[in-house]
Amino acid sequence: MQPSWSVLNKADPHAVARTTNTAGTYRFWRAIQPTPEQLDTVDWTTLLAGLTRSTGLLPGTITRHLDALSTLDRLPRLRALVEQTWVLDMTYLGAIDRAAVQAPQRLQDDPYFWEVLDEDLVAKLQPSRAHQLLPTPRTFARVVATTITTVVTHDDHPAWPPVPEPDPPPEPEPGEDPEGNPGDGEDDSEGNCERDAGEDTADKDPGDGSQGNEENESAGEDTGENDTPTGPQPCLDPVELMRSLPPLGDTPAPGLWIDTEDNATVRFELSVDQATGTLIRDVVWQIARTAGVSQARAMVLLLLGQTTTSVTTHLYTAKDIPGAPVFHPLAGMLTAQAATRLLDISERTTDMDAAATAVTPAYTPTPVIRAYLVGRDWCCRWPGCSTPAVASDNDHRSHTGLYPDTCDPGLPRREGLVLPLARVLHTRGRQR
Repeated sequence: MQPSWSVLNKADPHAVARTTNTAGTYRFWRAIQPTPEQLDTVDWTTLLAGLTRSTGLLPGTITRHLDALSTLDRLPRLRALVEQTWVLDMTYLGAIDRAAVQAPQRLQDDPYFWEVLDEDLVAKLQPSRAHQLLPTPRTFARVVATTITTVVTHDDHPAWPPVPEPDPPPEPEPGEDPEGNPGDGEDDSEGNCERDAGEDTADKDPGDGSQGNEENESAGEDTGENDTPTGPQPCLDPVELMRSLPPLGDTPAPGLWIDTEDNATVRFELSVDQATGTLIRDVVWQIARTAGVSQARAMVLLLLGQTTTSVTTHLYTAKDIPGAPVFHPLAGMLTAQAATRLLDISERTTDMDAAATAVTPAYTPTPVIRAYLVGRDWCCRWPGCSTPAVASDNDHRSHTGLYPDTCDPGLPRREGLVLPLARVLHTRGRQR
């Protein structure tokens, strides 16, 4: 028996029905596909609105199928095979299209890439035995991904122009040495000789009497004084790091942008300053956590006035370091402007050193102890888990119900009796 695909078995009535449906569906999408002249002269939104009105299909469905046909038009051998055998339906063509658009832009405009992809897909559609099962759409997507990787890796194909050789360096002028430095005792018109001398002087260390970089390196080799120190190095001072950062450049002004998408949805983009954004983020996060909905749904409920909540924003900073950066449990390190604004409207200051030794007989920690646990750990303590501590559960390492560190003298203070764990990990531990 000749090699063949099971979906093309003419003796199987189900396969025949599938072929008939595939051919009819394909011809339908070809019939409503806009012509190149229409795409050049009519706005796509207008075309899509007309197709939606005529077919009753969703704009997203129309867009996906027409994009699949556009990709198939760039694969002539595959198109001829599809229209001759109807081996691939629109689901397969859509998978090929979604994988092909992941190629870099330089490949999207490269005829060589489409030629190789066309050849690889047709080769994949050659059966090796009778009534062979057709590979899944994901298999064809992997073929496309493999072709992209292969073409990107081998960048010497004829469709790409050769990389030009760099221009040779200019010949040195009379009175200038091959390194480009001015000649003996001569200065150029812009004082480069003096500037170079100043740089050489700056490279010297006045404290060790060295005579230049080369001498410093030689001395280091002989004495070992300049060897790179081994072992852990002290951490950078965050205050010094923040002060060394350049000032903020031009940033876009806060605003609201509203766009209507092709799939009949509306996209909102809101840009605000970091202080305002931090407050909004806390409110939306709290509503989503309390109501058990997504943050997008929580934002909708808030804007429509369908929910209310009470939120406390926590800020953390070192009290013994002047000008220390301010941290937020979700936003991280705040800018100086945002930190100043939020601290100005704060109503209460809590000493975390005192909270570290606080004790309560209740099973649920007090707000002060909870704030201490969040500030101490910042995230879930399970190795590899990055869930913020503010979104984690309190995992009791002891059943006494006491908090937090000093209740059990036998327990190391740095570990504590309560640790923040992501809910899924906390629940798993309780089940064990």
